[in-house]
Amino acid sequence: MTVAQQIENRVNLIGDGTVFSIEDLGLPAEWWENIRVKLSRMVGKGLIQKLSKGRFYKPKKSVFGNVEAEFARDCQRPHL
Repeated sequence: MTVAQQIENRVNLIGDGTVFSIEDLGLPAEWWENIRVKLSRMVGKGLIQKLSKGRFYKPKKSVFGNVEAEFARDCQRPHL
């Protein structure tokens, strides 16, 4: 299995609607440049979204399409 496939598999294991960073993938630090490139390609394909430097979002899918990160965070906040 190639490094790119291992990275993609780790991202696929992350639950939909989750914000994550490179560290959260639990892959060796020697791969970080490969990870950055692969995540950038996944952003380009629309599989994940980049929120800020080093922070990514795996969109939650609904019948209306992908739920945007800000909307997903608002839905997770407790309402009083």
